[in-house]
Amino acid sequence: MKSLNSRNAIAITRRLGGAALLLGLLSASYGCLDDVTLCDGSEDIRLAYRTGGGGMISPGHKLMSENGSSFLYVDGQCRYWAFPREDDGVSDNTWSEVATGELSAEQEAELKDELSVVEWQRWDQEGFQENPANDGGAATFWMPNTTFSCSGGCGSGERNEIHQNVRSWMGKLAKRGEPVRSDVRILAEVVPESVLRQNREHPVQPAPAGLDLGAHAFEAGDHYCAGNGVLVSGEAANTLRRYRREYAHGEHGAFWYSYLPIEAVDGQQYMVYMRDTTPLEAANGLVKLDGIRAEFCAQ
Repeated sequence: MKSLNSRNAIAITRRLGGAALLLGLLSASYGCLDDVTLCDGSEDIRLAYRTGGGGMISPGHKLMSENGSSFLYVDGQCRYWAFPREDDGVSDNTWSEVATGELSAEQEAELKDELSVVEWQRWDQEGFQENPANDGGAATFWMPNTTFSCSGGCGSGERNEIHQNVRSWMGKLAKRGEPVRSDVRILAEVVPESVLRQNREHPVQPAPAGLDLGAHAFEAGDHYCAGNGVLVSGEAANTLRRYRREYAHGEHGAFWYSYLPIEAVDGQQYMVYMRDTTPLEAANGLVKLDGIRAEFCAQ
């Protein structure tokens, strides 16, 4: 009887040992996921989501989307900058303003939960794709310790839900925040004859005082690299933002174009593309995310 009990004990021990070994292998396979602190008190970017337009886009739209066709950035002070769009590509929200605000402790916790930020570590350095024929651009999910991307879709129900939730948060935070009141970056092109010949209203506004568009005009056919936009500050920036609001709200008639039509003192008309800036940008106007390669031109 004693021998039987001993054999049973040995068998149970072996089964328990096998289970422990299996658990250990599973743990090693999935790795340990570290907790994530967004608002750590620093001024560093702690979470970023941004999209890039797919296909061929004009130089003006390259300027406007060089830090994301849409984006959400959160820094360690719980400050956020949100630029939502109707979709992830070029939309008719061209002239939307970047909104900024500050997350409460409750909002930080809710954001972490709904975006499942801890889970992002499972997909570090991976890229996921759905509908390869759909050239809708890529979405980048980034934190200091991990990054992954999706193109056309995220390849799983869990990741697609995260994608949907982050877009929802962009919209909510933009509505809660205030428009940024910073410098703007612009790209100006001479209005081509093909546009001037169109039998459509094209009301122009006078160039802001002190802004020489001719000195910065972008030649048709030139290649635009991220970081080539012209920085405009002070009253000139305020005037351009006012024009943007007026055109977007229909104060100058039907808004069928995606640029500001501006006329210089000499009568030359320009297509002016502009975007808001944020304090997250480097001197060349780009938001740098470690581990993410960005196209830019050597200065």
